[in-house]
Amino acid sequence: LLKQELDLKVVTGGTLHAVCRFRRASDHSARTLRLAGRFQRNAQGLVDRLVGVVVDITEQQQADEALRQARLRLEHALQAKDNFIAALSHELRTPLTPALLLASAGANDFRLPVKAREDFQSIANAVSAEARLLGDLLDFVDDSRSALLLDTRNVRVDDVIREAVAVAEPVAKEKNVTLHMKLNAPDFVIAGDELRLRRAFGNILNNAVKFSPRNDVVQVESKLAAGDGAIVVTITDHGVGLDFDELQLVFEPFVLKEYSARGAAPRFGGLGLGLAIARSIVEMHSGEINITSPGRDQGATVVLSLPKTISTASSGNS
Repeated sequence: LLKQELDLKVVTGGTLHAVCRFRRASDHSARTLRLAGRFQRNAQGLVDRLVGVVVDITEQQQADEALRQARLRLEHALQAKDNFIAALSHELRTPLTPALLLASAGANDFRLPVKAREDFQSIANAVSAEARLLGDLLDFVDDSRSALLLDTRNVRVDDVIREAVAVAEPVAKEKNVTLHMKLNAPDFVIAGDELRLRRAFGNILNNAVKFSPRNDVVQVESKLAAGDGAIVVTITDHGVGLDFDELQLVFEPFVLKEYSARGAAPRFGGLGLGLAIARSIVEMHSGEINITSPGRDQGATVVLSLPKTISTASSGNS
């Protein structure tokens, strides 16, 4: 093939580009060379020389192949890790359900002494918190493995927000935090996965409540963007806020938990997955999500936007 290329360029002219392999005479090792050159003609118009460069790319090719193999091994390891976490989360969460039911039943059994009911309630709270942690972990793995599998149908975003607020109400009431809704886009419809969108709004609301002081208010507002081509949802709390460094990390999974563990932020429990999951879901729907905060103890505002899209089918997968 190299000879054919050389013969062709002698006739047609132009630049020669070729890659060839040979065995070095000194040690019989296989080498790969990249050739680049141009034939030059003398005064009589005859080709009398080839001017160019020859580069030994053997090590580069070996490094590229080693990198490709390392990437494959990493992908397999990450897949194995996700499978393990998903299986472990399922196995750990299964026995929590009956424990939570029994503890909740004991906490509401007025035939028992007050102290016993309080103990049952403490158990129920602890089991419920553990279940939420496992749920977040499982949701994160599920979203990372099946980001393209959306159960898409036409949904009203304001309705999804109301449902998410209703789910967050019991946790808010424990701190006497009011969830104040001001929804201004009742007819705005997108083609989206209703369950996942509810999870995204729920995660943001739970964060807002968790970081709010007692007896506070969390504002939830929706409005149409300019041109009515998107809906903008704003969720504002007046809690612990975030400093500049935390804002750079806030959507990264697990990172803020480690940041908190080093004493740079207050500790509130959790795995630091809520906003990471919310961002993943919003981006699945071609939306955007951002968070701002004036600083520590000055609250935070999450702003997300979702573009208007309409599904031609009543339900289906995307």
